[in-house]
Amino acid sequence: MVEISLVALANVLLRRRRIVIGTPVVLVALTVALVAAFVEREYTATSRFMPNGEARDVSQLSGIAAQLGLVLPTSTPGQSLGFYAALLQTRQILRDAVTTVYRAERPGQPGDTIEATLVEWFGIEAATPAEAANAAIGELSKRVAVTIEAPSGLVVLEATAPTPDLAVQVNRRLLDLVNEFNLERRQTQARAEREFVESRLEEARRELAEAEAELKEFLERNRRGVESAPHLRFEWARLDRQVALRQEIVTQLSKAFEQARIVEVRNTPVLTLVDGPEGSIRAARRNMKLAVAMALFLGGTLGIALAFFGEHIDRQRTMHPEVYGELRQLGREAIRDLDPRRWLSRWRGWRGSRASAAGAPARKASTREDVVERV
Repeated sequence: MVEISLVALANVLLRRRRIVIGTPVVLVALTVALVAAFVEREYTATSRFMPNGEARDVSQLSGIAAQLGLVLPTSTPGQSLGFYAALLQTRQILRDAVTTVYRAERPGQPGDTIEATLVEWFGIEAATPAEAANAAIGELSKRVAVTIEAPSGLVVLEATAPTPDLAVQVNRRLLDLVNEFNLERRQTQARAEREFVESRLEEARRELAEAEAELKEFLERNRRGVESAPHLRFEWARLDRQVALRQEIVTQLSKAFEQARIVEVRNTPVLTLVDGPEGSIRAARRNMKLAVAMALFLGGTLGIALAFFGEHIDRQRTMHPEVYGELRQLGREAIRDLDPRRWLSRWRGWRGSRASAAGAPARKASTREDVVERV
């Protein structure tokens, strides 16, 4: 059994380093040239935004929460940067973006403007509209990239499309969809809070009315004896504190109810757009990075294979010179057989032989006629 040393393998690679390094470099250069020549150019629009925190007036409900033994949240869930990065990749957001009609120029045809959805822009054909929409969603998900700039607290959105105008419109549409989603979610949450506070306010008003009625009845029964009897003064103070507490709860719930009604109809944007997609267009070749990476991998693999193949040929030439000489002779013959001039001369000779075969019967016929005339 032949033992293979790692040092020997490294020596082979170093000895034929030009092949190992040059093969991937040449393959990457060819790949870049082919992609630049035959792959359609596309354009990327970039925008940056920062989510706004939803302000909540927790102090208005702090007294009520203390009475009920509840702890109110001090921050709104779903406001992290990762939430928005994931939201931009959801099928619902992408579906709405795909079904939107965009007006832009055709790729490579300035002045020819069309209005179409992304299904038509991407040239997707399917048996049903649902299948076409799903295919367009998958295609758009590949063209949308979302990254997070943690130090600055910004979300970076990139949208790629066949034309600059279309890339800007798709980027802007995605921002609008995220903003609409947040507005709807905030208003839905505010509506639920308003309904809860409204029901609790009605209950608190009823409890206040009962406490006031109890205090009124007590005062009517003990109109003259409250000041003279200690136990009556104690009972009057207890009922009075209960009425004051119920009144405070009603007051705070009324404020919270009005605040919830305001938030429910508020339509202010929940995103701060730091850098819009307009003016951020940059040209790009689609899948260029992937093609270069594959070329590097294949070129490196091929270079290593060629290095070991060349090393094997050199060893065979040294150990078996007669076999290597035969190989060289057969290789030269194969190359000579593939010479186009050789094939061209054979084809000309074949045409000449056919012409000679076609002219032979005519010459025989003319000879017979000459013989008949002489006779």
